[in-house]
Amino acid sequence: MDAVSVINSNLNVLKILEHYDFDNINHHGDMIRAKCKIHGGVNDTTFIINEHTGLWYCHAGICGGGDIFHLVAKFEKCPFPQAVTKVAEILGINIDTLEIAQESTKHIKEIQKWVKTMQKWNSKSDMQEYVIDAEIRPVTKFRSFELETLEHFELGFVDEVVSEAYA
Repeated sequence: MDAVSVINSNLNVLKILEHYDFDNINHHGDMIRAKCKIHGGVNDTTFIINEHTGLWYCHAGICGGGDIFHLVAKFEKCPFPQAVTKVAEILGINIDTLEIAQESTKHIKEIQKWVKTMQKWNSKSDMQEYVIDAEIRPVTKFRSFELETLEHFELGFVDEVVSEAYA
């Protein structure tokens, strides 16, 4: 076995996130959400990572995504082999006798597929398929949000929505 395989079979995503002081870590099934520490985000749901695979994505569109090694490489500003060594160090895994193999094409494609899926899920164009055929009135007060914020995100509401499926 190579170092990457050993680390992946003993992966503890939470330990990595805690090492880099991620804030507001919340579990949602297999996914963990938090404030993105890479760009210093303030939204509790911007950063998402799969607890089992270590695949992550920043929905702010600033940091991109990747696997746990790419995450550590971003923090340490180092190439892949040094990131593998750092992950092993954080997790307390001895990889001294193991080879640090370069990423396989299959693994890179898996990461690219994950990032593409997250980008598609994150895109605003996905929201355009829902058309509300009713007067949308602006929200002027909601919890402790400033009016400027509500206007920026064009938060609105309708009194009644009739679904064509039930009409």
